[in-house]
Amino acid sequence: MSKLIDLIGRLGQQSAPPIGFGALAGKVEAAPTMALIATTSPKVFTDHLASVSADAVDAVIFHNADRGSGSGMGITASELSTDVIAELDGIDDMIWGAACDRNTLSDDVNALAAAGCDFFTVDIEFTPSEVVNYPDIATLVTLSEPVDRETAAALRAMQVAGTINTSARDMSDLRFGQLVELHKIAASTGGAMLVALNEEPSLAALTAFREVGVDGLVVPLSDGELVSLTAQRIRELPARRPPKARGLQATAPRNS
Repeated sequence: MSKLIDLIGRLGQQSAPPIGFGALAGKVEAAPTMALIATTSPKVFTDHLASVSADAVDAVIFHNADRGSGSGMGITASELSTDVIAELDGIDDMIWGAACDRNTLSDDVNALAAAGCDFFTVDIEFTPSEVVNYPDIATLVTLSEPVDRETAAALRAMQVAGTINTSARDMSDLRFGQLVELHKIAASTGGAMLVALNEEPSLAALTAFREVGVDGLVVPLSDGELVSLTAQRIRELPARRPPKARGLQATAPRNS
């Protein structure tokens, strides 16, 4: 099973508190209820990771920064080979995945899997079909808008692990309608619900994200301040609200 999906499944679970007098020494910090995933190029990973605290980032998505943005971010095996991974300081204990698109060929997918890739982020139109051949590697679909019903059904049938929503990058003033759109995109496939951001989210926005089911945020590792502030905001999130009962509830008859 993908380590990233397993981590997301365990969000908010607090480890057992210490037993005995040691338990009185300090307060146990609440477990984070959202994951923080950073995007970066292998060329600058080590330098950028050094600018943030060691526990700020839960996972990394490697892409090729030299190709610009959009559908040209896919990485190739030569850019992220086993040798390249071995030379990256700080990668040993980190979950990492790779962006795959038209630039990522079939042989690249095989090599990335062999190098220890945990998950693929994919573009529906251009990513090679081989990404679905690895049962232990999760597939996350990048979407900026909801897909049609037939496409959604196909994605669910192919058991993709979730979505990365790229429509909310600059949500400085979050509106209810935007939350609805976020949920519509995630409902296309089910599974993990991730949102890509390029600016610091307010605590209120993070709380709203989490309450509609957002499991994690994706931010650029190159912006160390954004990474650190977002990690801090995630730790400041209030406890989840208890689920509301739905439908009519039985009540005791009134005394006459």
